[in-house]
Amino acid sequence: MPPAELNLSCKLLLEKLIEHLPLKKRQNSLKTDERSAYIQILNTLAEQARFPSNKELTLIVPEKRIIAILDELHRQDLITKNNNEFTRAYPISTKETAHQVFINDHCLYSMCAFDAVGISDMFNRPVDIHSKCIISKEPIHLRISNKNILITNQSELQVGIHWKTINQCAANTFCNDMVFLRDKEVADE
Repeated sequence: MPPAELNLSCKLLLEKLIEHLPLKKRQNSLKTDERSAYIQILNTLAEQARFPSNKELTLIVPEKRIIAILDELHRQDLITKNNNEFTRAYPISTKETAHQVFINDHCLYSMCAFDAVGISDMFNRPVDIHSKCIISKEPIHLRISNKNILITNQSELQVGIHWKTINQCAANTFCNDMVFLRDKEVADE
């Protein structure tokens, strides 16, 4: 697919995702201090592969608001907990998923194949992605930097999405159905 067609396909896919998954709307609805905390959480994950402590968050938001902010981010499905421990801040996870993402020499995970591809652009840093084709189980390796795929072991790599209604945490449902596929032939199966 020529780059212009690829860009159009990605743009149309992103528009459909925004319509189907109201994440952007949720992010835009955040109050200033909630947005600041969310950005700090994402940056700490990308830079240090961990969630910031509440004490670290007090450097950017009032201490008395931290619990309410974290609760709101969780309610908006922007961060998630596992056994009372935060493990995901969309689109990054410390909890293992099918998509390993190496950023700043740290191993993290993305909720889905589409997120994995976007993390480099989001943080303006190169990333290495290790995953596998959901059908053939063949390994998928990508290096992305500056909005370009620099290295891939699959020259016709596809991202597949099973469109469905979301009625609970997207990270636990819809994201599991955004997958890498080795090539168009596998995608058409």
